[in-house]
Amino acid sequence: MIAQGDLATAEEFLIAVREGIEPPTTDPATEFDEFFPGVCETLQSGITPELIRQAANGGLHQGLNFSALAPAQRSQAADALTALQQLHSHWNKFRDVNYYLKLALRLAGIEYGKESETGLTTPPTRRWFDITDVKLVGPSRLPQFGSDSDGRLRVMTTRAISDVRTLFGWIQQDISQLPVLVVVTGVLSVTQRRALARECVTRRDKPVLVLDATAVAFLAARGTGLFATTERILAPFSAVTPYFPEASDTLPTEMFYGRSDELSAVLDAQGSSILYGGRRLGKLALLKAAAARYRQTRHHVSLYIPLPSGLRLTPPGHLGPPRPQPGTIRHR
Repeated sequence: MIAQGDLATAEEFLIAVREGIEPPTTDPATEFDEFFPGVCETLQSGITPELIRQAANGGLHQGLNFSALAPAQRSQAADALTALQQLHSHWNKFRDVNYYLKLALRLAGIEYGKESETGLTTPPTRRWFDITDVKLVGPSRLPQFGSDSDGRLRVMTTRAISDVRTLFGWIQQDISQLPVLVVVTGVLSVTQRRALARECVTRRDKPVLVLDATAVAFLAARGTGLFATTERILAPFSAVTPYFPEASDTLPTEMFYGRSDELSAVLDAQGSSILYGGRRLGKLALLKAAAARYRQTRHHVSLYIPLPSGLRLTPPGHLGPPRPQPGTIRHR
């Protein structure tokens, strides 16, 4: 990876700093800076007929530029925005909200197969349902909504949020361990978003993402349909973190990077592989990543069989045969 320029060494950084040049880095993602607070401030009217018209025609609207979208993307954006606007305007009329939300979730890079009831009460202010066979489009950085979710998310929809603490009071009624996606058909103000970010800092017990009409409009203008874009604009306001400082052999697949040559070698059907190295260098993570990739092919099964450390194999520095230990039998 270093040879290919995908990874910079500490020495390269030191040399760059000493010589007064820009250290090696990657191109930073700009989606969040474009979204907040700019679009959140200018789009306080929510989804309007003018916004939908500009999306369909590839125009400009309050900081959102739809001109780079292909005709099919413009049509998809306009349909999703129209569905969400209708749901917001006629909230009490539509009891089955799933059709209207499915179009919006597709813009967010969330596709799914089925919907089911949750068993939770659904007062006029909110509605709950589960989605299964969930597929996130593109790479993900949030294991709670990816590999850890087992393809199932709990969705809560509401027309508006008056107070962030009230929102979490609603969420606490769900005692399941499922990640919760909150879809707000209206808009969150900049003040509400900042309050949401502060509240989420103390509420890491349950994964929560909040998708409102402003975020859907921004995603419609981006046109990528990738969940990675959704993550970048919503993660700072969520009760979700991609980092697992206590993780060892349970490293989520989303947090495994690089090692493409090593992965190919382990997965090569010709011959065997021996993986060795010092402690805490990622040997087990590499093997589990290879196993997960192998299982993506139908009928492929991977087995991980750990050897107990009590086997007392060759001690460090000893090149001869293993020394007999008390209670063992050595055959010649």
